[in-house]
Amino acid sequence: MKLRQLRSFVQVAELGSLSKAAKGLFTVQSAISRQIKALEEDLETKLFTRHGRGLRLTETGKQLLPRATHILREVEEAKSEIVAGNETVSGEVTIGMPPTVASVLAGSLAERLANEYPGIRLRFVAAFSETLLTWLQQRKIDFAVLYDHKAQHNLIIYPLLLERLYLVMHPSNKLSKKESISFHELSSEKLVLPSIGHSLRRLIERIASKENIKLHVAVDADGLTILKELVMREVGSTILPLASIHHEVYAGNICVKPIIDPPITRKLFLALPTDRPSTNASMKASEIVRIQVKQIVESGIWTGQLLIPEEPQD
Repeated sequence: MKLRQLRSFVQVAELGSLSKAAKGLFTVQSAISRQIKALEEDLETKLFTRHGRGLRLTETGKQLLPRATHILREVEEAKSEIVAGNETVSGEVTIGMPPTVASVLAGSLAERLANEYPGIRLRFVAAFSETLLTWLQQRKIDFAVLYDHKAQHNLIIYPLLLERLYLVMHPSNKLSKKESISFHELSSEKLVLPSIGHSLRRLIERIASKENIKLHVAVDADGLTILKELVMREVGSTILPLASIHHEVYAGNICVKPIIDPPITRKLFLALPTDRPSTNASMKASEIVRIQVKQIVESGIWTGQLLIPEEPQD
């Protein structure tokens, strides 16, 4: 079993086509075909079956793919460390975050990594937590910060924060004079919320159902910028973490009040895949994420209970 064979195998497995794999490896299709055939002969098993649109992994091929990927990543990391020196951390890292988290964390994280690890090239992508989990599975991102994860056998999870949510309203709203807002008072408030497929909306609706409260949702809006704009235009109030709108609060454009009886909270996690090795760059970036979350919470900008343990939870 040779590295060239494994590279060809992984490329074909990911693209499902000999021609596409050849193009990605800057070689000819016949060379890729020979590498796959030689690997199958070494392992004494078929790794692909043909179908109308290309090649599909056999069950044996599916077993080999994560191992082959692991081997190639280990080799590349070792090569990078030897060439650049063990003290140098470099490489591209793609991080996924929900939009509300990105609005708080992405800027300070990028700034700190640029100062401490200038060899790291960052790429941020923002999406709902469900989409981020899919992207982790598809290897489109290196790790993710997400809300209320569901148990996944191939993820290692670091709890970060039990985040407190607030009623966000225009300063002219009569409720802005109160110290806090009971959940039951939301029934008389015109709300602008994410659509029903959003995890935050589902959380709010679950609590409303449990408390036997009917909410008046005037507008569905899937976007932090849109929600803030609707509040500032007095279309309605919304429910968000303080950190995501702290600039507007400081400027006096928006008013926030804590929700009580019951409060609304949600858990924030850092998720890293276990089905492929993490590079030095992604590990350093994930460490800085935990440090930055802790510092932002301690500054008072991000409100909630820190959940960062010494060791990750499976």
